[in-house]
Amino acid sequence: GEDESGLRSLLRGLSMADTGGHSLTITFAVRACFSVKLAYSYSLMSFIYRLIEIGNPILSDQIHNYQRHHRRDYDAPPPFKFFTFGRLNGRAIINRGQIRFIKQATFEVRSPDKAIIDAIIAGLVKRQRFTFMDNTVDVIGFSYQKTDLQHVHRLVTRTLSPITVYRTESAGKTIYFHPQQPEFIELIVRNMTLKYRSFYGFSPKPALDVHLVPDGIIKKTVTTFKRVLVTAYDCELELVGAPDLLQFAYDTGLGAKNSNGFGMFKIIHSV
Repeated sequence: GEDESGLRSLLRGLSMADTGGHSLTITFAVRACFSVKLAYSYSLMSFIYRLIEIGNPILSDQIHNYQRHHRRDYDAPPPFKFFTFGRLNGRAIINRGQIRFIKQATFEVRSPDKAIIDAIIAGLVKRQRFTFMDNTVDVIGFSYQKTDLQHVHRLVTRTLSPITVYRTESAGKTIYFHPQQPEFIELIVRNMTLKYRSFYGFSPKPALDVHLVPDGIIKKTVTTFKRVLVTAYDCELELVGAPDLLQFAYDTGLGAKNSNGFGMFKIIHSV
C-alpha cells in the first residue's frame, strides 16, 4: 500500500545518505492500551534485534557474533553492538510495577552504523505487527532524523536513558559508580575511546573530555536486565571533543550497556 511504498522510498533515500547521525523514532499502537513491566529494556532490545534479523539476516548474525567492526588488533572481539535506544514515551499510568500506555508509545533508536538503521527500516517494511511483552502491537509509523554535529566542538547534554558505568572485582562483585565519583567520568571516557577504536580502527585524539554540569540533575535508577540488577544515573554532562567524536558519542550513547538501553542523551546546548 501507500505506507509500504513510502517506507521503501525512505529506505532508498537512506542508502544514499552519508554516515553518522542516523536515528529513528518508532511508534507502537494498540486499539486500547498495553501494559509492560517497569523493567522493559530487555524486551525492547529484543524487538530491535528482531527487526534487524527480519531486515538483514546476515547483518544480524554479524552483530550477535561480534563480527562487525571487529579489528584484528584485538585479542577478542570488543563487546559493542553499536546502537542504543531510549525509554518508551507516551501517555501512561504507572501502577504496581507496570506501565500502562494509552493507545500508543514511541521510542528512539540510534546507531553510527547506517547498515543497522537500514536493516531496522527494512524490517519495518516487511512486517508491522509484533508481540511485545504479551501485547500485540502494530508499528504505525516511524520518523527518521539526521543530527549533524560536523561543526560542533562542545555539547551540554541530558540523559534520555540513564548512564551505567562499573567495575567487576576479582570476586565477581560489580561496583557501580555515582556521577560525583571520579571513576564515573574516567570510565565514560575510557569506554568511548574503546568503542571509537573498535568502530574506526584508531583511537580518538584527543580523547573525549567529559564534565558533570554543576548543579545539574542527578537521579539514580535501579532496574533489572535479564534478572541482573543494574544501577544507572540520569544526569547532565558537558562533552568536549572533535566533531566526529561528539557525533559518535551521540549515535552510540555514553557509558556501558548502550545496546541494552543505557546512555542515550539529548543535546541541551551546542557550540
